[in-house]
Amino acid sequence: MNAVTASSAQTTLLSVDDTVASFLHGSCMLQEGAETFIRDLYAAFDAQHPGLLAMNIFSEKLLNICEELALPVKRGTKRRPAGEKTPIANVVGLTLKQ
Repeated sequence: MNAVTASSAQTTLLSVDDTVASFLHGSCMLQEGAETFIRDLYAAFDAQHPGLLAMNIFSEKLLNICEELALPVKRGTKRRPAGEKTPIANVVGLTLKQ
């Protein structure tokens, strides 16, 4: 394997956790009391990394990384957005950067 191929293989083998952590660092910000729907965080993640993870896996990984980094982010109670019938999962303490 030549150096270019080895380097490319290493790049494509970045861990999913590293990818989620990079998204957390680059696209999100801590905000005390903020409640953000998981689906909104996932939509932003999936726009950057199409099809990499299912939403439930993304949610689990995001919360685990926040816990590992001792960030003040936690799973919120499900809330029903205005005009919707089904409650939706959210996180407290994290929002998307504008």
